[in-house]
Amino acid sequence: MGRELKRVPLDFDWEIGKLWKGYINPNQLQECNNCDGLGWSQDYNRLKELWYGVSQNYKPSELGKAKESNESDLIELYGQRMNAINEVSVIIQEEISKPK
Repeated sequence: MGRELKRVPLDFDWEIGKLWKGYINPNQLQECNNCDGLGWSQDYNRLKELWYGVSQNYKPSELGKAKESNESDLIELYGQRMNAINEVSVIIQEEISKPK
């Protein structure tokens, strides 16, 4: 948590501690279920899951990434682990972004 310092003209007359209406967004924001509010497209998410192997159903053998072996099992386990880490980070991000 940090503080921001804004420059204003010397004759800027506004009550201290009161939110200036210039910082309030007049537009109604929409909740995006596709990107969890991160702004990424569905295609980006799909490619990211394939690249990092974090898809729920990540099977390297189906994608031609690796032969069926102990190595592919390890890669699959790594993908599942990364998926779990991503799920936890989404939960943490939701908790952080909740208004207090």
